[in-house]
Amino acid sequence: EAHVPVADILEIDPDSGWMVTKGSFSHLRNSVLSFFVKAVDGGNPVRHSLVPVYIHVLSPDAFFPLFSQPYYTFSVPEHTAIGSVIGTIHLNIPFEYA
Repeated sequence: EAHVPVADILEIDPDSGWMVTKGSFSHLRNSVLSFFVKAVDGGNPVRHSLVPVYIHVLSPDAFFPLFSQPYYTFSVPEHTAIGSVIGTIHLNIPFEYA
């Protein structure tokens, strides 16, 4: 399996955080993309955090779950404790796959 730089196929808007595709994933069928996203605050001292992201690229005939909303937005209060849950994403799984 050839290594494909994530920056060649995905783009993350630095202001909104939206992740969008830059092209087709067909050549990556049944692959897993993995990378880290770094968030940095504007404080003094500057604080940051890294989170791993894993994207499983499924073949077109594979079952895929559907999110219960078209998008999710979460707000994090400034003094939120490390390790706090800041949001939950829900999936709708058709009965025949549950």
